[in-house]
Order: sequence, then structure tokens, then C-alpha cells
Amino acid sequence: MVWIAIFIAAYFLLRNRPIYYTQQHEDIELIRDIYNTYRAEIDGASARFNIPVALIVAIIATESSGDKFAEGTVGERGLMQITKGALEDVNNAYDGTWKFSELWNPFVNIYVGTAYLRLLVVRWGDLQTAIWKYNGAKSYLDKVDKWYTIAKQLGY
Repeated sequence: MVWIAIFIAAYFLLRNRPIYYTQQHEDIELIRDIYNTYRAEIDGASARFNIPVALIVAIIATESSGDKFAEGTVGERGLMQITKGALEDVNNAYDGTWKFSELWNPFVNIYVGTAYLRLLVVRWGDLQTAIWKYNGAKSYLDKVDKWYTIAKQLGY
């Protein structure tokens, strides 16, 4: 058993980087890629709806890993995985005319997703509950928190 541990440690020492490096590095790169690719859309939505940039980036990382063509199991679309119901809520609240087919557009998707998150904050009274309701699962908070922490550490 000790030899296995020594072998594993030696393998990572020879690679000249810590064991946790690869996943942590990939996570950081994903956050940077998302923000750098969609900076204008994220900054605009953040300013418009008073939602932290780091939180928008974290939700995109959690929902789609930055894939603007991601499609969920029940038809959610795009970067922030917007449902038809969420789109209807945003259109009603903000006199919008967005169509479900437009959710592949990163600007529309980030705008609608952030607007929906703002509606949830107003409806439920706090950001933590709003994040939970965004996805509908309490475990979602832990997933978003992981990406949010990285994004905050990077200064977003």
C-alpha cells in the first residue's frame, strides 16, 4: 500500500506540479474564457439588473460550461439554460418581446437569465434563495458557489 502512495506522489512530483493543479487550472481557465468571451454581455446585464458579474459567470459555468448551444433535458437553452417559463416571466415583467428561438444568442440569453435572476431576488427576498430557485435544487447552491468563489478570486 505504501508503495502505491509513493508511486503516485513520485508521478506528480516528476510532472512538477501539485496533484490538484490540473482541475483547479481548468476551472480557472473556464471562468476566464467565459468572462473574456462574453464580457460586454455580462457587464451590461450586471449593471442593468444589479447582479454581481462573478455570479453571472458562475451560473454560466454551472449551467452550460460556456457552451452557447447547450440544451438541457427539458428544453432549456443556451449559456444560462433558460426555460420557456423563465422567458415568459421576463417578457411579462420587462415588457419584452424575446422569442425562445433567440436564446441561442449570447446577448439575449445572458440578458434574460440575469433578468430572471433579478425577478427571483425580488420574489423570494434574497440572493441565496433566488439562486436555489433558479435551478430548483438546493444542491445547485454548492455548484454555483464553487464557480462564484473562483470568479471572485479572479477579480470579477
